[in-house]
Amino acid sequence: NHLGKEIGVNSSMELQNNTSKTLSKLIFSLNDGLKISSLKLNGNTVSFLREKQLVIVSDNIEIQPEEKLNVEFSYSGKINEALCYLDIDEETMMAKYGKFVINVDKRFAFITPKYLLLSPESNWYPKTGVTYSSTDVSWHHPQFINFNLDVKTTAGLKAISQGKIIEIAAGEFKFENENPLTQITLAIGDYEQKMFEKDSTEYGVWYLKDHDFFSELFPESKDTIPSIITERFDDFKRALNLEYDFKRLSMVEVPAQFKSFERTWTSSQELVQPEQVFIPEKAFLIGEADFKNRMKRNDRHRRGDSGEMTPKDKELRVLGDFFRNFVQEQNRDYQQNRGNWTAVQVGNPFYIFPLLYNFQNNIQSDRWPITNRVFEAYLKNQSADMRSMFMSSM
Repeated sequence: NHLGKEIGVNSSMELQNNTSKTLSKLIFSLNDGLKISSLKLNGNTVSFLREKQLVIVSDNIEIQPEEKLNVEFSYSGKINEALCYLDIDEETMMAKYGKFVINVDKRFAFITPKYLLLSPESNWYPKTGVTYSSTDVSWHHPQFINFNLDVKTTAGLKAISQGKIIEIAAGEFKFENENPLTQITLAIGDYEQKMFEKDSTEYGVWYLKDHDFFSELFPESKDTIPSIITERFDDFKRALNLEYDFKRLSMVEVPAQFKSFERTWTSSQELVQPEQVFIPEKAFLIGEADFKNRMKRNDRHRRGDSGEMTPKDKELRVLGDFFRNFVQEQNRDYQQNRGNWTAVQVGNPFYIFPLLYNFQNNIQSDRWPITNRVFEAYLKNQSADMRSMFMSSM
């Protein structure tokens, strides 16, 4: 339940001991700003110990190999954002967020009466194990879970999460997923949607009311945009030799303050989630989304050229530049040092590789915990080689 400045949650999980050992302790993680009112195992209330984000159950626990158990959490409260990105050093956390003179506050979760945004980094639902370990890289073990989510909020607001959306009543939503997921998100706000469907996949944009700055700028190509989107996505899948098994793919507008960071142990950032890519408010900091001014600049740059671009060509060109944001691993960032500006390569937070790999695959090895990262690197290099071959043949 979305309760103004707080949330109230009832979470039910079915767990199974997939190890060969009897378990005498259960460890969960849940943001410590969320206060647990009840914790039950197989319907029986149990005592637990909380240490920051960890929830430890050790009294009378004896879970045999292959044994299943039901776990129920009831909790409510706010998100303690200080527990987000525990692996990120203080200098990186405090670095300026924005370009040139713009400096934006960094936020990792939002719970307000009219807007809510919760991603996995905020640890807003219980997970097994710890969220981060500085001593052992094997702590990161994505699990594929059959999620279902019921949401209640204020009438007039829309809830957005993974899966098929069923609006039961005003302010009441149900989300049903066809595939197991590694994680889920929840956004609630005064959202509107534009979408189309092709080849059994729904493509859409969720934007906040009065934030449609783009629709009227593409009068000549509006009927072509769906095919452009699907063709670009198909090209990206072919380059990686990977498939997309989900039935939805959406851009979701989120507050400009929502910040993500690169990690050494995964290629995914918080702006890319299963079925979704988060876009900062009005595409803040995405220069290629300044469609109107980019069209004007293209006109100026082409004056004197022998060829004339049609209005449709101009629209398609800026769209192509925008969509390129999602298929390149690195971005160029300009940083100032003693009055001088230097271009550096940084990880692209909108890179959609995780949609095809991380959220659909995981190679786990206790002996070689970085095996999954090795396969990620191989696939990316394969994709880069194919793009180079394509460009050299043009």
